[in-house]
Amino acid sequence: MVETIVTLMLLAMIMAGAIKLISVATRVTQAARHRYVAATLAKNRLERARNFQYGDLPLLAENAVVVDDNGVPNLNGWFSRSTQVDTNYITVAGGSSVTNTKVTTTVKIKNVFTGQFSSGSNTDEKVESIFTSYYVPS
Repeated sequence: MVETIVTLMLLAMIMAGAIKLISVATRVTQAARHRYVAATLAKNRLERARNFQYGDLPLLAENAVVVDDNGVPNLNGWFSRSTQVDTNYITVAGGSSVTNTKVTTTVKIKNVFTGQFSSGSNTDEKVESIFTSYYVPS
């Protein structure tokens, strides 16, 4: 009888450790998936910008739009996407300055515990690109 009770206690401790391990592994996997999706959403937004005419790039500007895994606006989504368009981004090349357009997309991930999008979090994914209108002589 004592041997059976000791065996059951050992089995219970092993199972408790296994449950904890599975729980942590699930959280880490979910966090990695959210980071991957956030990076993909940011890259897709810049890819969409590449298909815009140069003069239409300011139309991409958005602030804290809640989106789902596919980038579709959805109030129940896990991601918040913001796109800033700087039409006066100046670069210096060959001694002369050129005005370009800089598009920056930031995707925030909703906190699993609070359900809020935290600002300045290390879970933000940020992608930026510079677009230019090349001068074509007539």
